[in-house]
Amino acid sequence: MIEPILLLPIHYSFILLMLIASSLSIAAVARSSSLSERIAVAGSFSNKIALVILTFGIFRNDWMIGSVGAVILIAGDAGMLILALTELKE
Repeated sequence: MIEPILLLPIHYSFILLMLIASSLSIAAVARSSSLSERIAVAGSFSNKIALVILTFGIFRNDWMIGSVGAVILIAGDAGMLILALTELKE
């Protein structure tokens, strides 16, 4: 049987603050006009969300969730690099 792992209120508040900080990136995308700024902001947003997933995995002591966050972090950075290179060619 799977036992639930209860998080402390400080863990919930920490994750909530990280989500609020990542929502600032969404507001920056709406305000930016150039494509290079949007790529940079999208990279920042993906990094913040991956870090939220990593911290949630650490708080729950579940390394499968943490490994998913690490894969998202690596794949997101590679995708942003490819987008930036295609932007430089144009």
